[in-house]
Amino acid sequence: MKKMLLLSLLSLLTSNPILAQENAKAEASRASTPDPNGGSQRRLAIVLDRTGSMLVLRPSTGRTRCVDSLTAARDEVAAFEENFPGSLVSVWTFSSANTLVQISGGYVSPAQARTAISTINPNGCGGQTALADAVCSVADNLAQFPSPTFERQMMIYTDGDENNSIGACAGVNSVSSTPPFDANSWHSKAWLKLGLGAQRPINLNKFWGSSVNRVAEQIPLAPLVASDEAFFRATAEISGGSYAPIPDAQPVPPPFFPSVPLLLQGFENEPQIRLFSTFDDVGSAFAPVAGQNCVLSSSFSAAGWIARNTSIPLGSTCVFAGTSTNLLPQSGISFAAMNFNSVSAPGTIATWLASPVMDFGTSATLEFYIQAPSGQFPDRLEVRTSTTGNANPDFGNGGSVGEFGNLILQVNPTQTNASAVCGANIIDPPGKTINGFPFGNWCKVILTNASGIPNSGRGRIAFLYYVTNAGPLPAPNGNYVGIDSLIFRAR
Repeated sequence: MKKMLLLSLLSLLTSNPILAQENAKAEASRASTPDPNGGSQRRLAIVLDRTGSMLVLRPSTGRTRCVDSLTAARDEVAAFEENFPGSLVSVWTFSSANTLVQISGGYVSPAQARTAISTINPNGCGGQTALADAVCSVADNLAQFPSPTFERQMMIYTDGDENNSIGACAGVNSVSSTPPFDANSWHSKAWLKLGLGAQRPINLNKFWGSSVNRVAEQIPLAPLVASDEAFFRATAEISGGSYAPIPDAQPVPPPFFPSVPLLLQGFENEPQIRLFSTFDDVGSAFAPVAGQNCVLSSSFSAAGWIARNTSIPLGSTCVFAGTSTNLLPQSGISFAAMNFNSVSAPGTIATWLASPVMDFGTSATLEFYIQAPSGQFPDRLEVRTSTTGNANPDFGNGGSVGEFGNLILQVNPTQTNASAVCGANIIDPPGKTINGFPFGNWCKVILTNASGIPNSGRGRIAFLYYVTNAGPLPAPNGNYVGIDSLIFRAR
C-alpha cells in the first residue's frame, strides 16, 4: 500500500528573491486590479487522489483515506471561503491515466465547489496513479490566470506513488530526495513545470497514510517514497504554501486556512470499508503442512489473512500469488490463486483463504472478482462466514467446513465445464448459486446481507476452493481459480 496522504498548498510564485519582492508588491495591489473573470483575484484548484490505495482503512477514524480526504477537502473549501470571500475554486479528481476530470465544471464559488465534492462517491476510489499528469495538467490550467494579477493555489490530497502517467511529465521515480531531483524523473519534470519564472502555484499538500504500510510492500519502491514527500514538501515551502503529512494513525488536521472550525464532516451514515485487497502481496506457493496455516508473505499475514489446505490427500500448494502465465490480474500486479496441486493425487480439494477478523453490519456489500482459465477441468468455489472471531479458526478437514458453516455463495456446485453468465456483474444470485464458473474474463460478484452476510458481530469471510474427484490426472476436475480486487463495506 502507499505510504501516507499528503496535503500541500502550492502557489504560482517564485523562489527568486527579486521576483519574490515583486510578487509581494503585486499582492498589495491585487485588490484594485480588474479581474476579467469576475470575483476576486484568487483561484484555488483542489486535486483529489481517487486511486486504489486510497481505500486503505485509517484506524484513527475508522474510515478510509478515500472518505476522509473528501471530508477534509470540504472543510478546507469552507475555511477558504471564510478567509477569501469571492474567490473561485475548481475541483479535480484523478486515478489512472486519462482520468483527470474537473468535476466542478470550471472555477466556481466555494459553495458550488463543496456541492461538487459532495457528489463524489465516498467509496469510489480505484485504479492506478497518474499523479504526474494530474499535477502538471492542473498547473497548466491555472496558467490561464496570469501572475501577478491572480493569486493561484493548488491543493493536492494524495498518498503518492506515481505509476501510470503518460503525459509530458511522465517519468520514473526519483531516487534522490533532493530538489531538483533526478533528471527525467517525474519529480524533476513536475518541479520544472511548477517552478518556471513567476508561474509557480502556491501548494497546499496533504500526504495521507502510514509509513508502516510501506515497509511491508513487496514492490521495491521503499527508497522512492522519500522523493514523493520531499517533492511535495519542497514545492509547498518554496512557493510559500504549506505541507502536512497525515499518518493513518493520526486524525485529519484542521484546514490550512485558519479561523474556521471543522465543518461538513458528513459520510457518517455511509457504509464504511472494512476490508480492501488487490492481493498483490499474497506471497509464493509454499508447500502446506497438515493442520497448520500456510505460509504467506509477511505483510499479508500481518494484515490478518489466513490460508489453510485441508485437502485429502494433501498436495504441494496452498494459496499463492497468481501470475499472468495463467490469468492477467484484474487490478494491480497479482491476485490470489489456488490450483489442482492442492492434492497430491485424485481426491478432494479443500483450500481456504480467510479474511482478517472484522466488523459485520447492515447495508453490507462484499465485492470481488473471480475467474478460471477454462472449463476443461471444472472448478468450484464457495464463500462462507464465521462469527467466532477466533485467531486460529477451525477450517474442518476435507469436505467439512469447521466454524464456517454459513454459506453465502457457491460457484459451480455441480462441477460442470460450462462458463457462468456474468454480464456487468452478478448480485446476490438466486439460491446463493452461480451455475458454471466464469472463464475468459474476470466476473464481478456482489453479495449483500440478503445472501447471508451477518448483520452484526465480528468474524471472517472465507473462500473455499472445494472440488471433488479432483487433482492431477487422471482426475477429471480441478484446475486453477483466481480471486482479485476485494472490497467489503458495512454500516
